Amino acid sequence: MGRYPFTECLNEFLPLEEGHISTDTMGTMYRRLRQIGRIFKELKEEGKVSTDNPRFITPKDIDVFVGYRKKHNIKNSTILKDLSYMSKLLGYFDNEAVYKFKFKYPAHYPKKYQKRMPSMEEPVVQRILDAAEKVSVFDWKMSEAYGLVTLAV
Repeated sequence: MGRYPFTECLNEFLPLEEGHISTDTMGTMYRRLRQIGRIFKELKEEGKVSTDNPRFITPKDIDVFVGYRKKHNIKNSTILKDLSYMSKLLGYFDNEAVYKFKFKYPAHYPKKYQKRMPSMEEPVVQRILDAAEKVSVFDWKMSEAYGLVTLAV
C-alpha cells in the first residue's frame, strides 16, 4: 500500500460499481467515500484510529469515526448513509467492521427517527364517516373499505 491506502482501495472498488448504480448515485458515493477517507486520514494522523486502510479498519475505528461525525453536529441520517457506503467498501475487502460495530456498540449506532404525520382535521374525518354511513350493507367491497378506514380513524 502506498501513502494513501483509502484512496487506493477506493480506486479499486469504485470501477466495479459502475454500471450497476446510477451515475448520480455513483458521484455521490465517490464524493462521500473520498470525504470519509480524508476524515480517517486526519484521525490516523491524530492517533485516534489504528489505520486508514479499509482492509484493516476495526469496529473501534468506526466508533471513533461516528463519534467524530456526531461531535461536528452531523445528522444521524447522514451518518447512517456514510456507514452504508463504508459497509459496501469495507465489505468488498472482506472487512465486516461496520457490521460488527453495530452489534459491539449498539448505543453508539445512530438511530433514524421518523416524525408522525399530522392528524387529520375534524371536517375531513367527519366527511369520511358521513360517506361510510351512506354505503349499502350489501356492497361488501365498499363496506370493507370504509370499515377499515373508519376503524383507523
